[in-house]
Amino acid sequence: MTIRPSAALLFVVALSSVAAALQVDFGAGELSLCKCQQYRLPLYVAGAQGEVTVTASSISGLDVAAFDTGSEAGLLFGVACNATPGGYFVSVTATDGFSTARQQGIVSVRDCNELGIDLVRTERSCDSVDFTFRASNNGIFPQEAYFATGLSTVFYEVSSRRFVLQPGASRTFTLSVFPPLPGANAKVVFEVAVQSPDAKVSLPLAITTPLCPPTASLSPRSDAVAEVVIPLSQGSYASSFNLPSVNLFPSGALSVSGLAGARIPATFAALVLLLLLAAAFLYFRAKFEDNAVDARKEKARRERAKRIAEALR
Repeated sequence: MTIRPSAALLFVVALSSVAAALQVDFGAGELSLCKCQQYRLPLYVAGAQGEVTVTASSISGLDVAAFDTGSEAGLLFGVACNATPGGYFVSVTATDGFSTARQQGIVSVRDCNELGIDLVRTERSCDSVDFTFRASNNGIFPQEAYFATGLSTVFYEVSSRRFVLQPGASRTFTLSVFPPLPGANAKVVFEVAVQSPDAKVSLPLAITTPLCPPTASLSPRSDAVAEVVIPLSQGSYASSFNLPSVNLFPSGALSVSGLAGARIPATFAALVLLLLLAAAFLYFRAKFEDNAVDARKEKARRERAKRIAEALR
C-alpha cells in the first residue's frame, strides 16, 4: 500500500524540511481479537520525506493487510474461525524511498465462544437429588447451547435441554437425579455439561447414598396409657391413669371405676367420651393417610425400579 502525504486523516505523517527518521506504529501491544472477528486499526507514520509504502504480514490463522481509502488508512485484521487461541506475530514495514521503518508485535487471539456453568443450589429427598444450575454466555457471539450428561435418561429429568444464550445472558435449569439404589451405601459420580458447536464447559458432581439415613422401626407399647385430665367434684385433678370402664346407673349418673367411687355428671362424662372417640378417629385417620402415602411412594419406587431393570437389559 502506498500512502501519499496529502491523504492522512488517521495517519500522523510529519513532513519537515529537516530530515527525520521514518517511524511506524500500530499499537500491537494492546490488541486482543476473537476468532471469526475482523478489526480495523489505525496506523501511525511519522518522519516521512515522500510517499510511504506499507506492507504487513502475519502467520497462518491471522490475516493482516494495510489499506488507504483516502480518508482513512490503517491495518485490517481478519482472524480465521478455526484459528488456535494464542499470540500471533505481526510485522509492519514502511518505506518512503529514503529510509525504512519496521514494527513487530504480538496480537492476542482468544476463543470468545465462552460458556459458563455454576451450581446454584442442591435439594435432597429420600428418592432424588435436585441440582439447580446457571448457564451463562461470557463471549461476544450468541450461543445455541444444550445440556449433556453421562447419565442414562432413566436416572434423571431436566427442565431445559436446549436454550439460546445471547452475549452476556444466563439461564437457570434444574436437573433431578434418581439414583438406582437410593437406600444403598454407594457413591454416584457423573458430569454435567453445557455445550454448543463452538464451546463446552462441564462440572463434576457426586451423589452419596443412602439419600435418607435409616430410621429405627417403632413398635407400640403394650402398656400404653391414655393421658386424660378430668376435673373432679372436689376441685382436684387426676393426672393420668389407665382408660377406665364406665357403667350407667339408673340414678342418671355415670360411675367411673378407679376413681374411689366419685360420681361425675352424665353430661360431662358423655363429653369426655366424645373427646376420646374424636381423638381416636383423628389418630387412625392420620395413620391411614400415612399408609396411603407410603403405598404411593412404594408403587412409584417399584415402577422406577422396573424401568431401570428394563433399561439395563
